[in-house]
Amino acid sequence: MPGSLSFIKHGIIPFVAISVLALISSCGESLPGFSFKQTSGLSQRNAVSLEASNVDAFVQTLYPVLRSNCAACHDSQGPTPNTPFFADVDTNVALGEALQRVDLIDPVNSRIVQKLVLESHNCWSGNCLADASVLQAAIEQWAGLANVGQVAFIQQCASCHGANGQGVNGTIGLTRPLPLAELTTFIENNMPPANPAACVGVCAADLAQFIFNNFNASNSGVVQDPLATLPESKAQLDLLCARLAAQNAQNVVRDAFCGAVPPAITSLRDLQAALGLAFTNPNAAGRRNNGRGGNPAFTLVGHSSSLVARFTNPINPRALIFTPPNGRNQTPGLIAMGFVRGDQFAELVVSDRVTNDLQFFLFTFKQQCNLTNSCAIGELLTPAVERNWVDYTIYGQVDLANTVFDCLQCHQTGGPGTPSILRMQELANPWNHFLRNNRQGGQVLLNAFTAAHGTNEDYAGIPAALIPASDPALLEDLVRGNGFGNQPNAFNSGLIENQVNQTPGQPADNTTPGTSAEWQRIYNNTVLGQFIAVPYHDILVTDPAQLQSATQAYQNFLGGALTAAALPDIRNIFMTSALRDIGFRVMAGLDGQQIITQACTQCHNSQLDQTITRARFNVDLNAMSDTLGGVLTGAARDAELGLAIARLQLPENDVRRMPPALFKTLDATEIAAATSYLCSQMTTPGAQCVNAQAFTPNPAPLPAAGPPPGGGGGGGGGFRGGGD
Repeated sequence: MPGSLSFIKHGIIPFVAISVLALISSCGESLPGFSFKQTSGLSQRNAVSLEASNVDAFVQTLYPVLRSNCAACHDSQGPTPNTPFFADVDTNVALGEALQRVDLIDPVNSRIVQKLVLESHNCWSGNCLADASVLQAAIEQWAGLANVGQVAFIQQCASCHGANGQGVNGTIGLTRPLPLAELTTFIENNMPPANPAACVGVCAADLAQFIFNNFNASNSGVVQDPLATLPESKAQLDLLCARLAAQNAQNVVRDAFCGAVPPAITSLRDLQAALGLAFTNPNAAGRRNNGRGGNPAFTLVGHSSSLVARFTNPINPRALIFTPPNGRNQTPGLIAMGFVRGDQFAELVVSDRVTNDLQFFLFTFKQQCNLTNSCAIGELLTPAVERNWVDYTIYGQVDLANTVFDCLQCHQTGGPGTPSILRMQELANPWNHFLRNNRQGGQVLLNAFTAAHGTNEDYAGIPAALIPASDPALLEDLVRGNGFGNQPNAFNSGLIENQVNQTPGQPADNTTPGTSAEWQRIYNNTVLGQFIAVPYHDILVTDPAQLQSATQAYQNFLGGALTAAALPDIRNIFMTSALRDIGFRVMAGLDGQQIITQACTQCHNSQLDQTITRARFNVDLNAMSDTLGGVLTGAARDAELGLAIARLQLPENDVRRMPPALFKTLDATEIAAATSYLCSQMTTPGAQCVNAQAFTPNPAPLPAAGPPPGGGGGGGGGFRGGGD
């Protein structure tokens, strides 16, 4: 399935969790003799207003020494004025200059000290080492009184991240809420990017405390926006287009958005037109007009195992709209779009017209209601979400690499440097969970959709007259024709449906769940951590009573009897008893290690890019990466395990939670079991392990799992991901 991603940046159900913060920017390097990045230009240095305590500390300690011994040259009003003016009569000017030449963490490393030690620069007493010691002592006194974190921020961070942490020229802002311990660890290991060792220990702790205290008051609260620190709108588009130009990419996204004037996109249909996916023959009905007569190809799916799984059902289906396939031949320059109502985004995958390489993109948009943070269900799950957009942003796969939205964790099955693949687990007839009007299961799903939406409502830009012509066979042709017919952990649609339909009432009545030995085989592979969740064995994933209630509510809304604000959420209507089989819960009876394996492998395995901070946690605890080519050991490894435990215990709607609730939800017993396992693997268990139960391996017996199917058209091995 193309583009298996779900975005809720502006939506209302923040189920997604980011594994590790990505505050990385391209800025930051240490100059010889300095521990911090030095900003340049007096106006930039003065852009951040120092706290009064810092000004007073400078005036009480270092400033008198500089005035007494250096003012003749380093005062703008002195007899022989020479920059820098760190002894200026104006204390603000002097402070701004001095900040660039001192190191409050390691005063002996201060530039003004080293100038005397190494260059014998204007030693006032004739004894340069003695004079350097006087300066060093004054700086040490200053450090004892100052807010070192703020000074470190000015010296090290402000030039890239802005005076108020908002980011400069499209670089990343610092307003994403994070736990203090995690922020400290991230700074210590990653900042500044060119020299992470420049700010460690006390420096990292004080800097993190300053950022924590000053840039977002909700750091200790629930975090709901997984894209908060990424640039938006034109700033992001400029970065994306520069990257595509450097790659000499020949694809539809660059064609559409990287011209002299970006297109105005105010609706889903505008977006489809810009990308060559417009329905130009909207009134034509029948399958012969799907992908023909100027129309793009499309299909609708009533259940998904991708990141939009919790939002996809027969009355809120996922639309896949794509370049009409050329039979089962390669389609150079193809584009495919995924869209489901509720999440304010469209997923895009394109192939390069020259190289045929795939790239993945996320197009996010805002509605008027986002400007007042007032989006109601009726504005997100109805036709209103498809029009009247006020802004948009496009992210590439590189932008999302260190987040839960990482496209490549499912689409680059062979790991970094290998080709990406298109995904469609239910690749063959009868395409179990796809709407199609001449297949038994497809008819059940289409009937459920029509019961809620009627026959006159367009959906996802697809004209109402064409919706009954939804055709997964066209998507199969596109996937197979471009070389991706060997899907990881393939879902044998025909066999599974035949086995399930032996249960009375199936597929239209799922009150009694069906069973399938073939489905159980591939499901067991996911429990072992070899693949992500497979699609459910039954056609319907919904609770019958909740489906009926949601259908009636949507009809009432369309008929004007229910307001947008009063419309209930028609997405969360799954069968509670089936959540483990659907993939939203882990298998019952697992021990802590098995729970971690099934719940976390997709985002934390050795096959993924090991240079991103997410790789610091790995289901293979002996392979946890330090992101620099080594393996975490000792206290650093213990700290990462402790962070994982803390993440397990965050609220479900916090983007930092492990595992992300879009993938799995653990109950209290499962969290306790997972915690006991992680604590047992620490060299020195931390405070979070004081009350943890002792871990005793007690693996749940699994029915024999089949050997993992190979490859996936783009190269396989390791964890292969998946999704429809």
